[in-house]
Amino acid sequence: MSVPKSLDLDLSQLTDLNLLRQLGRIFKELHVRGICRTDSFVAEIGEWWAKRSLGLDLMPPVTPGYDAVKNGVKYEIKTRRIYKGARTQRSTRRVPGLAGVYDILLLVILDEFFQCREIHEIPKASIGDEKEATVAKLLSNSSSKRVWP
Repeated sequence: MSVPKSLDLDLSQLTDLNLLRQLGRIFKELHVRGICRTDSFVAEIGEWWAKRSLGLDLMPPVTPGYDAVKNGVKYEIKTRRIYKGARTQRSTRRVPGLAGVYDILLLVILDEFFQCREIHEIPKASIGDEKEATVAKLLSNSSSKRVWP
C-alpha cells in the first residue's frame, strides 16, 4: 500500500530536528483525537484499528489483563508492524505479554504506513506456551482465524 499523492510530503527536505518536531506534532494530534492514549505508539494504533474494524469497546489503558470487550468477550490486542525491507518483516518476532485474563487474542498486522493489513483472532485456550509465542506460531495456530479484512 502506498501513501496517496495528496499526502506524499517530501520529508527528505526537512532537517533531522524539524522531522522530529513534525513527528511530535503528529503524535500530539493522535493523542488529541483519541487514537493514541498512552506512549505505546504502535500498540495504540493497533488497538484503534481493532476498535474501528471490529466494533470493540476499548478499556482504559490501566485495565489489567485485557484491552477491549464486545458482547462480554474480553480481547487482548497485540500489534506488529510487518513490511518488506525492514527488521520488522520477520515473522519470528516474539509476542510477549499473553498471560492476561482475556478470552481472545487479536493480532493486528500493520504495514510501514500504520495501515492495517489484517487482524487475526486466536482463542487464549489454544495459544499453548505463552513464552514461546511468535507471530508465525500464532498465525499458523489451527485455531487462528483472519477476521479482517
